Amino acid sequence: MKTYFDFSKKSKFLNRYTLTIFAFIIWIVFLDSKHSLVKQYKLNRQITELKQSKKEYQNKLEVARAEYADLTSNQEKYAREKYFISKEGEDVYIIE
Repeated sequence: MKTYFDFSKKSKFLNRYTLTIFAFIIWIVFLDSKHSLVKQYKLNRQITELKQSKKEYQNKLEVARAEYADLTSNQEKYAREKYFISKEGEDVYIIE
């Protein structure tokens, strides 16, 4: 009965080059602490998340700058709309 892993003969699958390449791949994928593929995948995912949060913060910054520009140009209107400030003798009606 012939098996695939016949160690008595020199197998093409188990030559020293194949074993070396296999060991190198295992080393790179799992064992190398600085450059392992698992670590690289986690770092790339973190970079993607950070880029996404950067875009969100940039959008919030644009909104804040627009509100600041509105505040500096129309202080009275901004105070009336945001904080419901009124002059003496005025009635404020909130319509939503």
